[in-house]
Amino acid sequence: MFGLTTFLLLITTFKMKKETGTQSTDRYEATGTAYPTKDSCNHCEAMGCYPEQKVNLNEMALKSPTGNLLVIGQEGTEEDDWVFVQCPFCKGTCKNNV
Repeated sequence: MFGLTTFLLLITTFKMKKETGTQSTDRYEATGTAYPTKDSCNHCEAMGCYPEQKVNLNEMALKSPTGNLLVIGQEGTEEDDWVFVQCPFCKGTCKNNV
């Protein structure tokens, strides 16, 4: 089902539209990604990737099914401690049981 973060984001988006009358964009609309369904990967909340701090990459690799991670991008500048990692559970497909 939906992760807590997704649930809170959807409620916040709804409240903003209702209270302020403004149009807002969530991460699914901004990237053109379909909204999560019951068949979506719960680890990445149907995004195919997620941000992770560089200091946590070794620990995350050990927890992944394959034992390694694919870094697919970096947020901000080289000095930032965050990178985007392909979801090791769905391999970027956004679906469960790949």
